Amino acid sequence: MSIFERLFFEPAGGMFREFDGVKTFLEPKDHVEYRKLLPQPLTMPDAPVVLIFFANYMGVYPWPMTRYQEWAVALKCVFRGEESWHVAIMAVTKWVPMKGGRYLGFPKYIPDDISLTHVGNCWNAQSRYKGKVQLALEFQPGINRSLAQWENELIGQNSFFSDYIFQLVPPARGPRVQKVNLEHQRPPSWAPVPGMVKLSIDPSEPWAELVPAETLSPGVYGHFSGGINLVAERLV
Repeated sequence: MSIFERLFFEPAGGMFREFDGVKTFLEPKDHVEYRKLLPQPLTMPDAPVVLIFFANYMGVYPWPMTRYQEWAVALKCVFRGEESWHVAIMAVTKWVPMKGGRYLGFPKYIPDDISLTHVGNCWNAQSRYKGKVQLALEFQPGINRSLAQWENELIGQNSFFSDYIFQLVPPARGPRVQKVNLEHQRPPSWAPVPGMVKLSIDPSEPWAELVPAETLSPGVYGHFSGGINLVAERLV
């Protein structure tokens, strides 16, 4: 990276220092649709998983990065024998994180608005785009069914995000493939609350066939503080 890139993406103390987030994990409804959303040369894992999350970033640096909201759809994938995640859909509320994210390979765009709100002991989130609610999420604490082993493993992770993500540059097209590493600059504090998530997806969304409509799945709410930088490592 250039000096400018290091100053922007790798500030001392971390770019992401505080946020709230809700995430959920699901088995894909349609493996053909999953493959369509996973660009070559990334390949399907033995057990495909869809991750959907909303995040409200309260503490972000450096300026001109300021507080913003985000939601995303990520898919488990494999590249050169390594299994991790690929962000296939991502929306943010501001121009600077949108441009910065696309530079790293995240397919970001700006919807009408994104919200993540606390209601009692629950959390509600939604994104509106072109006047319609494209995605809504309701989180209630407490697991109300037995979980499969893979669900327990993902719910039990000690962080909101994976250690690294595979992205293409330009987003979804390539030809460059890079690993975006999440590097901690400060000791992280993460207090996850397991629960159940109800998703509602506008059927006109290009990824709507990926998961069942009005589905209920295990998830996690958590508040993060610390300092994370995104460090890109070119692979191809």
